[in-house]
Amino acid sequence: GRPGWHIECSAMVRKLLGETIDIHGGGNDLIFPHHENEILQSESVTKKPLANYWMHNGMLQVADAKMSKSLKNFFSVKDVLDRYPPEVVRFYLLNTHYRGPLVYGEAALDEAAVSLKRIHNAYESLRTYVPRGNDAAEELITKAKAGFLTEMDDDFNSRSALSYLFDVAREANRLMDIGELSAEGAANILGFIKDLDSIFDILPEEKKGEEKLDDVMMLLIDIRKELRKRKMYDLSDMIRDRLEEAGIKIEDTSEGAKWKLI
Repeated sequence: GRPGWHIECSAMVRKLLGETIDIHGGGNDLIFPHHENEILQSESVTKKPLANYWMHNGMLQVADAKMSKSLKNFFSVKDVLDRYPPEVVRFYLLNTHYRGPLVYGEAALDEAAVSLKRIHNAYESLRTYVPRGNDAAEELITKAKAGFLTEMDDDFNSRSALSYLFDVAREANRLMDIGELSAEGAANILGFIKDLDSIFDILPEEKKGEEKLDDVMMLLIDIRKELRKRKMYDLSDMIRDRLEEAGIKIEDTSEGAKWKLI
């Protein structure tokens, strides 16, 4: 007869990856009998651990049932991405520990979108912030980095790790509101957000692309500032209006000009 599925995996691991692999993953519904059989088969031959680490993920559920084709209660990735941006879906997944069950539902995804918007708004505000203060936010970032790494070292606790990102965004907004954040501080916080994004990929692509506009926009803002000093208001307003037609809004505030895509 044909080999059983346990020995198939044991044989593939041995042939393609060696006697001991670093990480073995799988759903928590495979611990028994599949993974226990793999261990029994492989380690009885090699006398070595089959894997250094085991990572068992929880089940994706709809209501109280496991999502599966056999139950006809599944949604494809395409179905979900037709309704939500990929960064929202990633953020939604990261907000549950990988070992626990994840209940799929549009209400949960909507909530994830609202929460993630807070990070996006803080990121946008930092990029267009006109520095006025002296706070470099070094202590804030040092504490956040340490906390983030501690949580990720705790069995990839992404949900708790993300809390430090929200702490930083909240404090950044406070410092900007009271005018205490320096240019160095804004850069430090932006760097922290970008570092986390390089791991989690939760900033939308258009936000990342906007960074290329920064230098050009700062030049145009400086030109408008000089034109206004020379009382050439018509030309200054023309630049503002033409930019708005192109989808870029300049706002003249008491702290200076700011810009954003509209």
